[in-house]
Amino acid sequence: MKSRVLIDFLLIVFIFLVCAGLIYGAVTLDWPGALGVQVGNAQEFSDRFLTWSEVAGGISVFCAFAWYILGEWGPRANKLSAGTWLAIWFALFLAVILGSMAAIFLGPDATENGWVLAMFYIIWGPAFYYLATVLFSPVNTKYIVPGSGVIRRGW
Repeated sequence: MKSRVLIDFLLIVFIFLVCAGLIYGAVTLDWPGALGVQVGNAQEFSDRFLTWSEVAGGISVFCAFAWYILGEWGPRANKLSAGTWLAIWFALFLAVILGSMAAIFLGPDATENGWVLAMFYIIWGPAFYYLATVLFSPVNTKYIVPGSGVIRRGW
């Protein structure tokens, strides 16, 4: 069987291009404003929202590729226990969550409905990391990600 590395990399890139498209749409179409987020200076808010959305998404894509590279070219699955692989996945997931938390606390301030911004950062970060790793992990680690067995059963 041929290696799926290039295909998986392209699919991960596609997942994060969707993420980038959502970030672009959220900023240019002012989705936070449409969802009731009230801000003081709209231009400053837009700039900071874009910056911190890119940070959350960037950390997510970096960690997704790190997971893939470790699983494909790191230690063989039989050399490390499943628990160790799971700990590695969770450590990367924690890094993504911390990046999203930094965006929540250091990003733009909202005078009303600030929780909407938090949801955006959680979508850009942890949700896309999970989606990329659950769908496109390498063969050695494809069943390590929580929930991947259920999702991949039909594949």
